[in-house]
Amino acid sequence: MVADEFQCWTAEPGLSALSANVDGPLKLEQELQVTQMTVDTIKTLKFSTEARRFGYAVAVGVNVVLVLVVNNIQQWGLAPWLTDEFGEMLWLINLSLGVSIAVNLAYMAYDEVWFKAATQILVNGIVVVVALVAFQIYPFDFSAYAFNWDLLVRFIIGGAIFGSVIGVITETVKLFRAQSRT
Repeated sequence: MVADEFQCWTAEPGLSALSANVDGPLKLEQELQVTQMTVDTIKTLKFSTEARRFGYAVAVGVNVVLVLVVNNIQQWGLAPWLTDEFGEMLWLINLSLGVSIAVNLAYMAYDEVWFKAATQILVNGIVVVVALVAFQIYPFDFSAYAFNWDLLVRFIIGGAIFGSVIGVITETVKLFRAQSRT
């Protein structure tokens, strides 16, 4: 990036952060009018391709670990509060994690805005289904605990449903905006 992409101005005459002498003397009225970063400047503050790819790789790794844990958690005895009904929804959890892995692998090769929005609609939609099934089957038994874990877990599942629906709406808007720009 070149210095003039970051025109950080102050309201005091003669004190602009990066571009004081870029194009000659600055006019007082220009400095007083521009007091914050412009939208164009904010758009240039995008993570590098390498940083995004690293993030996608981390997401793949985390999801692979989650597949391993989710498929073995009952055998390992790490969650005594999970009931046998957990097995009924295991395939759906594996589908969700598998799609997330596939999507993040795809992002490593291609992460245009429209593509990410479309795939995130799919991912968020699957999360809604998983959460609805979890709410319906409710494979948890917290009767051995004094704290009301049922209320908290149902609240978390409801939050996951709500957040994922908002995510679907947000990504749909992103998709339409990205398509209208092309």
